[in-house]
Amino acid sequence: MEDNKKLPNVGVNLKNQEPEETHIPSKNSGGLNISAVGFSEAGKELDVPEKSQPISSSELGIEADLKRAAMLFQQSEVGDAEAIYRKILDRDRSQPVALNMLGAIAYVARDYEQAIDFIKMAIIEDPEYATAYNNLGLVLGATDRHEEAIEALNHCLSLNSNDPIAHYNMGCSLLELRQFDSAMASANKAVTLAPDSIDNLILSARILHDGEKYEDAISVAEIILSRDTSRKLIHNIKGHSLELLGHYNQALESYSLALSIDPDDPETLVNLGHLFFSLGQLDSSIEVLEKVVENDPTNGAALKGLGYAYLSIGQIKAGMIALESRWLDQEYEHLYKDYMHLQWDGIQDLIGKTIWLWPEARPKDMVIWSSTIPQLSDRSKRCIVEVPPKFFPLFSRSFPDADLRETTKEIDQNLTVFDTHLPMGSLFLHSDIGPSSECDAFLVPDPVRVEYWRKRLAELGAGPFIGISWTSPFMNLSRAPNYTAIDDWKPVFGKKAVFINLQSGECQSDLEHAKQELGFEIHNFDDLDLYDDIDEVAALSAALDLVISVSTTVAAITAGVGTETWLLSWKESVWNNILHAPRGPKVVNFERSTVETWESTFMDMASRLTDRSSAIAR
Repeated sequence: MEDNKKLPNVGVNLKNQEPEETHIPSKNSGGLNISAVGFSEAGKELDVPEKSQPISSSELGIEADLKRAAMLFQQSEVGDAEAIYRKILDRDRSQPVALNMLGAIAYVARDYEQAIDFIKMAIIEDPEYATAYNNLGLVLGATDRHEEAIEALNHCLSLNSNDPIAHYNMGCSLLELRQFDSAMASANKAVTLAPDSIDNLILSARILHDGEKYEDAISVAEIILSRDTSRKLIHNIKGHSLELLGHYNQALESYSLALSIDPDDPETLVNLGHLFFSLGQLDSSIEVLEKVVENDPTNGAALKGLGYAYLSIGQIKAGMIALESRWLDQEYEHLYKDYMHLQWDGIQDLIGKTIWLWPEARPKDMVIWSSTIPQLSDRSKRCIVEVPPKFFPLFSRSFPDADLRETTKEIDQNLTVFDTHLPMGSLFLHSDIGPSSECDAFLVPDPVRVEYWRKRLAELGAGPFIGISWTSPFMNLSRAPNYTAIDDWKPVFGKKAVFINLQSGECQSDLEHAKQELGFEIHNFDDLDLYDDIDEVAALSAALDLVISVSTTVAAITAGVGTETWLLSWKESVWNNILHAPRGPKVVNFERSTVETWESTFMDMASRLTDRSSAIAR
């Protein structure tokens, strides 16, 4: 390499002063999705080391041009800076600083592939160019190639372990991979190396929030706001953390402060709309979210929230239409299967056609939505339903006119067996459904296995036999209001009945607690996998006299087979609507609002259970 290629390895670190902001998608989604993109101050003065030999005029010319281009870049005169860097490359096509800076310029223009190409060329010319590795890591992160980004950033830190910006960028990529402990370690290192950088504290707050350490996130947010109150992102992080901890008035105050900075900020308005929804203030929620959609008809988070609000006030068609835009939301966009065949619009005649129906959500929702599969089968020549293998026995028996296929994550564009397709979440939009969850039983359990379970239940006593499910095996703070604790059930356990466990996941401690502390036994069948053995769960459900459950897959199955199901619901949940609530001929809803405990709900249920148990016993 010629001498004039050995200028100091300086350039721009592509990190901006505040990470780009985005919304908190929903109450159950668990958090913020924030991508740190942009660049920090560029064009730092080049420190040219003293040399024992004279510097050539060519080298001095390149040095001067690099300084001038860096200054122009710092002053946002990007076009002029680019012109100089390209002239430098005309003289020396392997000049690493110029290559790195052209990568930075391409990054600013969001031409990420060109940015990667330029920065990689800079690294080829100087394999010890730490800043280029750092910039490569950030650009790769911006294109969601976070594993590659981490590899590049590790190269950078092996060359300069005390680069705070590299630690920051490492923390951002680790956060996107949800490796919270490692991300926090990188953020802490960045804070230690650059304690005056608010950026590093912001990253810490983001990691703590997404890692569900909400009290710590609030503490860091308050430190940031004590230094700079203009950070609407931080007001939103603080507000959402407060909201999830149940401090609704304080959350409203934080969102209001964010809006005082930018009254039309869509991310804050979406968060505010969701808060109003959780408080049951549906008119306010709709007003705020409609404002967002009016300004941006493609805002997926606002449209999704608006859809649930419409469903909650009984505007079923409007809600379903709004939720068709769910694929615009970051929470859903990666789930869409973009087949080369057109998605069915609900209008196209399906006579003589084959339609491919594919899942998009949790097993509970698949069970609920499957209630309308027969309608689709009747309208088409052939209905192919893509489902996980554990649904095959039950769905084959329940929907004999449908052709079941095993679900896959990958899209096979070579499939020619169908004419059109539909995600299962769109079934209700194109089906004849009423405004309530009431419908005929649509799941058909194996009658032989139903009789088997009746005999096993009879061995436990005279009954009545009541199945119960109280929580979820997948728990976090945002989902918690949908579920109960085993202690909440004490009023129900006081009634004469034989209680059967329908709770999937690890629940042995709760079963022991109920027996030892509450004085009631919940019978558990150790040989039954309540999570994966869907067909056996359906058979057991059909053998029971009554099921009391929170909104789970089990509740969807018990309601679907026609067993009377008492559903414990958080009134303001996005699951408490026609789209996500278990359906069947005998579903009874018991609700509690956001600001209430479950106590009055269980007392009401216990009172009604006295009469219901007597009727069952007779």
